[in-house]
Amino acid sequence: QARHAAERLSRFQAAEIGMQAVSTALQQGNTAYANQVAALLGAGVQYGILLPYSRNQELEADRIGLINMARAGYDPLAAVAFWSAMEGAPGPRPPEFLSTHPAPGNRVQQIEVLMPQALSVYQGGRV
Repeated sequence: QARHAAERLSRFQAAEIGMQAVSTALQQGNTAYANQVAALLGAGVQYGILLPYSRNQELEADRIGLINMARAGYDPLAAVAFWSAMEGAPGPRPPEFLSTHPAPGNRVQQIEVLMPQALSVYQGGRV
């Protein structure tokens, strides 16, 4: 079991503790731009650590889901068709680095890498 919620909570708590420590240190150091530095650091943590980790969890969930759908008798090639259609869906999409989810095209790439294993399971092989 992936335990993504527990992992996410642990990372968030660690980031919060780190941010509080840095903020306290900045305030004690009488830094003229302490609030601005803390805000930039917070943005760095959010976009440099927390969001990429969340996207990695989504890709892990895709991997688990692909194998499970193959075990359940569903053709894993349908996942490629689904995410390819999502890639072409109309409407705005934020840049991937601002999102908690990988871009559909990146999901398709990962699924294609995993496809031989998923097809083996689908065709009666073992993982």
